[in-house]
Amino acid sequence: MRATFVCDAGSELVRIVFLVPSENPTPIYPADWAYICRLAVHPAFRGRAIVNA
Repeated sequence: MRATFVCDAGSELVRIVFLVPSENPTPIYPADWAYICRLAVHPAFRGRAIVNA
């Protein structure tokens, strides 16, 4: 099962990430690794932090 994370700023889509959890091996990733299969960031929001620590 994959997970999708979406970040918005008001009504505008800012970032989206598709995560593949562990136990989904590929020729590149072993079964005990989780990995990001896609990541997109709106050009106007590149270089900014998602959250402030």
